[in-house]
Amino acid sequence: MSNDPGAAAQRTLAVTALRAATQEIVELKQKVSALEVSIAKKDHVTGVLLHSIELINARLNALEDTPNDSFTSGTTAVGGQEQAGNQEGEEDPGKAQIRKKIASEEAAESRVVKTLVNKMFIHLLGISKLEKKYLPDFPLDLDPKDEGWPKDPATSHPYIRFDWAHPQKADAPVNRKAIDEILAFTRVHGSDEAPLAKQHLDAILNSDLRQRITIKFNNLRLGYLTHQKEQHWTVAQISGFIKVK
Repeated sequence: MSNDPGAAAQRTLAVTALRAATQEIVELKQKVSALEVSIAKKDHVTGVLLHSIELINARLNALEDTPNDSFTSGTTAVGGQEQAGNQEGEEDPGKAQIRKKIASEEAAESRVVKTLVNKMFIHLLGISKLEKKYLPDFPLDLDPKDEGWPKDPATSHPYIRFDWAHPQKADAPVNRKAIDEILAFTRVHGSDEAPLAKQHLDAILNSDLRQRITIKFNNLRLGYLTHQKEQHWTVAQISGFIKVK
């Protein structure tokens, strides 16, 4: 190795510059990832807002379809005589529909249902905690019927798996199928897993339960992707340090 002080100084400068460039690349990747997460969160909020708008429109349509006399005291004048608008004890269909929808939305927003949905994800994914570092990858080139697909050791039933990185997100066929399975399992076994949830499950409509499950999927998806990027940064930092050391 040359003992030329000038050459040594140049090597030192080159190493310093390389380290600085590596660090800058890592920081840029972090900024890009932060932007991606921010965009994904905005997409999620937009989806929730659109869902709320759909619910409001559904209520308005129900109100428009409800006869005007259903909002009166219950009597109408026909041929100079007053007749009962509704028989005693009967509820107007329009009002019943609105009441049912409101009860469903309240159930979907309840802590009981949110906690139950979390339990369903944990059970059907076969994990111990619903945290980003525990979320399983999607088994590539495998089918749930294949021997290598993860299965519940107690029942041999295949665990559900999500393709978290799929560009279609919750609309991807594999993810939609997993969401459907969570919904069906919740309907059948939800009250067994959480007896206090029975009343809420009786009230919640499938559309609102599916929306609650989808919201949870979207949140988990963001966590999974963030964790993957964090792991990538760690590897990149270690690799960069080793190369320039």
